[in-house]
Amino acid sequence: MKTFPMLQEVEGFLAQRQGLRIGAKHVDTKKTLHVINPSSGELLTSVACASENEIDLAVGVARQAFHSGPWGC
Repeated sequence: MKTFPMLQEVEGFLAQRQGLRIGAKHVDTKKTLHVINPSSGELLTSVACASENEIDLAVGVARQAFHSGPWGC
């Protein structure tokens, strides 16, 4: 399998834990999901793992944006 080196900018981004953004706000979570690079088996990055409440909040914000935006009904 042929692999290519990652750009420094991408490596820098992936080195930081990626959080949730709900309604243009950063939401810190307690749980983390580790993402493994399937070609090497190494840790690629860590991302926030949303709870049920955070998912409900995100869905509510998305619904509000949909209904109040130019594409809403």
